[in-house]
This record gives sequence, structure tokens and C-alpha cells, in this order.
Amino acid sequence: MHLVISTNYTYDSKTGKWTIHHRNEINYDKNGKMTLYNASFLDTVSNTWVFRSSSFKYERKYDDKGNILLYSYYTWDSALNQWKGQGDLVESGYDANGNKTLAINKKWDASLNQWVNSSKTENRYNEQGKVTGIDEFEWDNKANVWKIISRNELFYDAHGNLSKDQILALDTISNELTSQTKDEYTYDANDHEILKEHYKRNNN
Repeated sequence: MHLVISTNYTYDSKTGKWTIHHRNEINYDKNGKMTLYNASFLDTVSNTWVFRSSSFKYERKYDDKGNILLYSYYTWDSALNQWKGQGDLVESGYDANGNKTLAINKKWDASLNQWVNSSKTENRYNEQGKVTGIDEFEWDNKANVWKIISRNELFYDAHGNLSKDQILALDTISNELTSQTKDEYTYDANDHEILKEHYKRNNN
């Protein structure tokens, strides 16, 4: 791991001098991937670097293959004197082939001052590395569990061509996944698509 410090200046045309504006701290892991980037400001009274309301911070983590495992972004809350998450914190997971199998999104809860679960995506792949399933989840705060809301199932023929693509969604009455749409594909001997059939669930 190595650290880079970058100090930024602004030019004062009245005094003809350069004055310090802010400093960036940038950390890298052993593979040269940036893991931290933040901005701080010089307190001229204490002569120390401090965070202010315009300070920000990025945090990232990677696995040994360079795949990103975590991404988050923060701004400084001067009233609470701490970092406050912005946007989504994203945690990712991968299989042995480097295919992304998991993505968890978290939102910042201002009342708890921490990240909380929001949504999750799980991907499945076949031996050829083609995605065969995508499950979407939402976090159930009451039950404190992930709740599946939709599933995308993909099927392939012996040549690796997509033969069927169907979407299932959660039926709130039966609490089960039910088929909503389906596309079926037909190919000629040269693997050229010659027919696509689309089906949609009739809810009447």
C-alpha cells in the first residue's frame, strides 16, 4: 500500500501570492488500485489539516484479481463532526471466473448515521460464462430479511444461442414468483435468429 498527498493552491491576485486551498490524501493497495481519496483543509489557527462541510471521501476495496468489492462516497457533516454517506454503498461478489455474482446496495440512514440494506442482485452463470439467472431483492425492514421481487431466467441451446428469456415477478397475494413475460428464439443452421416469439401474462 502507498500514499500520495496532493496539496492544492489558489492564486491571490491582490497579494500576488499562492495560498493553500485544500489537500487530497490518496491511498493505493498493493496492486495500484485506489482505495481512499479524501479532501481536507488547513486550519490556520492550529496549523493542522481538518475536514469541513465541503470535504468529501471515496472508499474502495478490491480482491486480489482487481475486482471491486466495495464502493462508497461520503461528505463531511460539520454539525455531527463525522462522515455522512451519499448515494449508494455498493458491495460486490464474484465467482472463480471473475463473473459478478452479487451486488448489494445500501442507503445512508440519517437517523442511525450508518449504511442500511436497500436492494440486492444475485447472478448465476453456466459453464460457458453466460448468465442464466438474475434475482432482484429488496430489504424487508420489518422481517429483517431479503425479499425477492423478481427473477430473470435465461436458457441457451446447444450452440450457446439464447433460446428463452423469461421474467418472473412477485405476486403480492400468493407471495410467489409468477411468470410475467417470455421471449422464445429460433435459429437456422447457421445460428442466425429467424424467429422471436413474445408472450405476456394475461392478468384478467
